[in-house]
Amino acid sequence: MNIKIDTNSHIPLYQQIIDRIISLIASGRLRVGEKLPSIRKLSSMLTVNPATVVRAYRGLEDIGVLYTRKGKRSKVVGLPPSIKEERLVKLYRDFLVEAEKVGYTEKEVINTVSNNSLNAILALDVGSTTTKAILFKRDSSGKMIFSGFNQTKTTVETQAEDVWVGVIESIKGLEDKTGWKMLKNNEIRIPSSVDHGVDMLIATSSAGGGLQMVTVGLVTFYTAESSKRTALGAGAIVMDVFAIDDERTTFEKIMELRELRPDIILLSGGIEGGAISGVVQLGETLAASEIKGKFGEYKIPLVYAGNSNGKEFIKRALKDRFDLSITENIRPTMDNENLSPARGEIMRIFMEHVMKRAPGYEKLLDWVSAPVLPTPGAIFELLKKYSEHNDKNLLAFDVGGATTDVFSSYNKTVIRTVSANIGMSYSLLQTIERVGLKNITKWTPEELNEGELENLAANKMIMPTSLPSSELEMDFEIAVAKEILALALEDHKELAMKELEDDTVTFESLLKGEDQKPKEWNTGRSELNPLMIDMVIGSGGILSHQERKKTLEILIDGFESKGITEFYVDSVFMMPHLGVLTSINPALGLELFERECLVPLATVVSTIGKDRIGKHAFTLNIDGNERNIMVGDFIRIPIDKDIVEIEVLPSKRFDAGYGKGIAVKRVVKCGQFGIICDMRIRPLNPTHEKIMEWRTIISGDKNV
Repeated sequence: MNIKIDTNSHIPLYQQIIDRIISLIASGRLRVGEKLPSIRKLSSMLTVNPATVVRAYRGLEDIGVLYTRKGKRSKVVGLPPSIKEERLVKLYRDFLVEAEKVGYTEKEVINTVSNNSLNAILALDVGSTTTKAILFKRDSSGKMIFSGFNQTKTTVETQAEDVWVGVIESIKGLEDKTGWKMLKNNEIRIPSSVDHGVDMLIATSSAGGGLQMVTVGLVTFYTAESSKRTALGAGAIVMDVFAIDDERTTFEKIMELRELRPDIILLSGGIEGGAISGVVQLGETLAASEIKGKFGEYKIPLVYAGNSNGKEFIKRALKDRFDLSITENIRPTMDNENLSPARGEIMRIFMEHVMKRAPGYEKLLDWVSAPVLPTPGAIFELLKKYSEHNDKNLLAFDVGGATTDVFSSYNKTVIRTVSANIGMSYSLLQTIERVGLKNITKWTPEELNEGELENLAANKMIMPTSLPSSELEMDFEIAVAKEILALALEDHKELAMKELEDDTVTFESLLKGEDQKPKEWNTGRSELNPLMIDMVIGSGGILSHQERKKTLEILIDGFESKGITEFYVDSVFMMPHLGVLTSINPALGLELFERECLVPLATVVSTIGKDRIGKHAFTLNIDGNERNIMVGDFIRIPIDKDIVEIEVLPSKRFDAGYGKGIAVKRVVKCGQFGIICDMRIRPLNPTHEKIMEWRTIISGDKNV
């Protein structure tokens, strides 16, 4: 690498190094993915102080040019956006002039470049039980499309004890299914060629139980809640939340902390400029706890994201006991949250400190083109960017074996909650215990006694990755999934309500006498108004790897939508992969999300109100054809178009979203099952015969 500096220049030496490295990248002499010399080697080459090189490298990291992992050489990520665009425009104009000289039009140039750039992307998700591989590849028209999917058992805890073994096996299976070769001698072929290889490898992970965190804050309903939201947004399972006012004594806190084995601790507390006495107390509690990690003797990573006045104390008290990092305050004022810096730091630590302890992860990290994200964190990032580009409120459910995640993008605010011990296999008995046997059996077409139910649950827990082998087992899993959605949504609403409560009633407003909460809270309703939800997305094995008609049944019965709601399913559990892709190429990631990931199932229309069964609820107008819908109706209207405009005119007792008796017009996607009018009496309490009747309506198949 040819770097020249001028010791007589007025430009600081570190800035000259920064400028020269950027110039080398822009000229193509230094490529993305290439490793730079070590700090010691470059300082020796340039005859400068190592501190100068450190400052230059850190400056390049800050603007996104370099990526550095502890103990590894810095790697080129790319040019900063502003310089990138400026250089690219100049290169493009110069190239276009040359192309036009030999007879090519600009359109021909664009089409050729589109067909030959970023030809193939390999995406991996290393889960607790399975490792999934997805291939995206350009077709003959130059469009990037989903090409194939494969999954194998994750090998982090098997006899192999090497996650890379499972990765290779999953890719080999994908090669067999797609005919596209991506491996050579068990190593990934990068970049792609005419008939093999990939240009980009991206990955997410939740193996080993995923990212598990403890959060510590000053006040339960302020900084402690902000800490919890930060951790959840980063894709963590929150093991416990500690606060000064959580009614536990200091001794109880210390003893309970000792029992936990988190991957990361997040400590927050105090607004900017405030007193640090609370932060001091929390720091002393953590220091006294002698909390240990789950992988043996090492310092647990601890992120401090509290009052900056407390930084020096935290350094003195905790740096010898924890792997300490300090970032911006997540609650700088009572009214404002600043979660992104801490969330980003958690994701960085997850990759650099947590993942590398699992055998085989080190090799995966060497191959990826972007930082590996926790699986839920990747979905969070995807929905966050999607909500920024679209004016839609959405709900997404990810039903797993041990936990269930719910994501909502409501008024462009994304919230994630995780319902621990609510899942389809590992947590099945806890799920049944929480919902009760009667609420499971009410959804099955035939009556199950307690013994049969327990046997089905026990078999699933013994073989958590097994697929249903009979109609009875399938009906049982569908019934459990419906109750899981309802439970997880209630958990989610509770956190959403607390968030609005925090933002609405502050100490400043109390001092001004503005302590009246919005009427919505006095009525006990959640801020997550079902009338305002435009789309619902289902993901996870029971929803993605399922007959579409059964997926729709689970979503409709589990969510109980109101208003006009479009229902989708994640085609092959693709959202985590696209979350990582969107973090480095937002346009392509969002394009694939809408075109390849979201499978439209149906649009469901259901108004809110009360009247007797058989009374008029609303009139549905589809392209000029009117249909009257009555209370108690459950009707499917097949549509042979992908998109239609509908108008819902509710009767004076019902509300479709704009108020009682006020019409709502909307252009909606029909999906495989068209428009479904759902005016069943809630809560649903069906007979076994009704279950079969509703299934026949959804599928249109009388032999269901």
